[in-house]
Amino acid sequence: LDLDPQNALRHHLCLGLNLPGIGATSLSNESWEGLAERGFAGCRLVAFGETNNDQQKNLNRWLGEDAQWLPRHLAGLQLNGQDTVVIDVPAGNTVYLHQAMALADVVLVAVQADVSSFSTLAQMDSVLAPYLEREKPPLRYYVINQLDGAHRFSLDMAEVFKARLGDALLGTVHRDPVFSEAQACGRDPLDPTVNSLGCQDIHALCRTLLERIDSDLP
Repeated sequence: LDLDPQNALRHHLCLGLNLPGIGATSLSNESWEGLAERGFAGCRLVAFGETNNDQQKNLNRWLGEDAQWLPRHLAGLQLNGQDTVVIDVPAGNTVYLHQAMALADVVLVAVQADVSSFSTLAQMDSVLAPYLEREKPPLRYYVINQLDGAHRFSLDMAEVFKARLGDALLGTVHRDPVFSEAQACGRDPLDPTVNSLGCQDIHALCRTLLERIDSDLP
């Protein structure tokens, strides 16, 4: 589920098709049923869709006033116990983040191995704190994305993150041109025949995440 007005997830998972999405559909008070499109590796993508500034302002106001907006629309997707819903939200303290956090079982925060990302950790802690203090809090993990293994500073910053985050750091994903090439050519970014370093990182990250969920969830 792409819960980001940038509407970029389709470029990675569905060949960049201009898909109808949840933004305009929600403003028309219509169901999300039928919005899901088949993407790579058997996933189903519900895109955000194209929206203009006025539509985004109206949607922001609506989401800020209606705490049941997301669960109500998810119910229209006819999910079952075999479905795993991954919700992508924009960076920062937004209404989209708060809608997703109200439902989340697991939170995965992506950072980069640089000073800018490190300086936002305290702010992220503050934003997530109310949700982590509830009776059944979500699990929270971090992943370092686009790690540049060829530069000493990037590796040093990764060590700083490890010291700061401890067990909450789930893993790293190296910077890999294969991902950009796949997007440009309309290919599966995790094509098993390619098996690049970044692909290996993401598969390892997924295995680790599943293991941690099994061991950490009550």
